[in-house]
Amino acid sequence: MTGRWHDHRHTIIAELAENGAGEETIREIVGHVSKEVLRDYLHVRMKAKRDALEKIVTKSSEQKRS
Repeated sequence: MTGRWHDHRHTIIAELAENGAGEETIREIVGHVSKEVLRDYLHVRMKAKRDALEKIVTKSSEQKRS
């Protein structure tokens, strides 16, 4: 793996969050990150945002059909 640890830390935190890991779990995995600093790291990617919204739309459509 190449690059800076800081870059990888951002990536792993974002991926953990996108996959539903809670803040305490993320903090335990990546080390001593305060809640305030963790919020700075939690940059949810556009795809994750789209996926989350799509789930709401799909669920709403399915409920209307029932």
